[in-house]
Amino acid sequence: MPGDAHVDAGAPDAAGDGLACNGDPLLCDRRYDQISYPTTHNAMSASAEGWTHSDQRHGIARQLQDGIRGLMLDVHSYQGEPHLCHGSACASGRRRLVDGLRDIATFMTEHPREVVTLIFEPYVSPAEIHAANLLDRARRCQEESGRRVSFVTVGFYDVGTWSRWCAR
Repeated sequence: MPGDAHVDAGAPDAAGDGLACNGDPLLCDRRYDQISYPTTHNAMSASAEGWTHSDQRHGIARQLQDGIRGLMLDVHSYQGEPHLCHGSACASGRRRLVDGLRDIATFMTEHPREVVTLIFEPYVSPAEIHAANLLDRARRCQEESGRRVSFVTVGFYDVGTWSRWCAR
C-alpha cells in the first residue's frame, strides 16, 4: 500500500552473535513480565488478506516480520472446524486455525530467539485449540486466580523449542 514501509523490527540476531532475544541481547536477562511486546487486536483480521471490516492491514506472517510479538486471536467454529474469525458468522473473513498457527510456527522456526505471545479469545473448546497442534512447540501459561505467575528470563527459552502460549 502507498506509504506503507516494511520494517523488520524483529531481527532475530541484530548483533550477529546468536545471542539476541526478540532482536536485542539486553532482553535475554529480563523476565517475560519485564518486557513490553507490541500486540495486535484481532490479528487475523487483515485487509491485505481480503477481510472486510478488518482491524489490521497485514496478515499474521507480515505482522510478525514487522516486529509484532503479541497476537490476539478470536477462534470460532465454522462448518465444524476451528477458524480464526471475528463474530460467530465469520462473515467479514475467516481462516482455518491450523493455517494461522502454521504462519506462527514458521516464524518461530526461522526466528528461534523470538518470544511470541498468543492470546486466544476462544468460542470453541480448549480441546479444539489443542488439536490445532501448536502445543508441540509451545508451553502453556496458566494463571490461577490469586496466584502470581513467576516468569523466567527471555534468554531461558531453548532455541527453537519454546514459545510463550497463553490462553484466556
